[in-house]
Amino acid sequence: MSIAIEAVVILFERYRFSRSMAITVSYMLLIVFLLSGFILILPFMISQFTDIINILIAKINSIQALLQTEKLDQIVASIPLIPNALRQEILRLLSDPVTSLQFQQKIQTTITQVTSTRKDYAQSL
Repeated sequence: MSIAIEAVVILFERYRFSRSMAITVSYMLLIVFLLSGFILILPFMISQFTDIINILIAKINSIQALLQTEKLDQIVASIPLIPNALRQEILRLLSDPVTSLQFQQKIQTTITQVTSTRKDYAQSL
């Protein structure tokens, strides 16, 4: 770090700064430069984070709406990304209507808790 600052220190010494004053000014300029970069980047990062949260919320809401309109076994059967053997096993486990309904209700409750937590978090910001 001191090697990188040395060129700036030499530049300040040419303008009749003492070495200690040149070093102090150089480090202060470095701190200002880093802070300004942070201040310029921070709003962009917050915006991107907000966009990601909004996308996740939209996905969660679509899953919740799907769970309210269809049975869980129909949803599992319609997902092409699940490997066939795994799909068969899930459908076998969901073949009992009581178990399937309890599991679906548990998923809906969990989604509701997640969305309410998200709302609480958003209000605290």
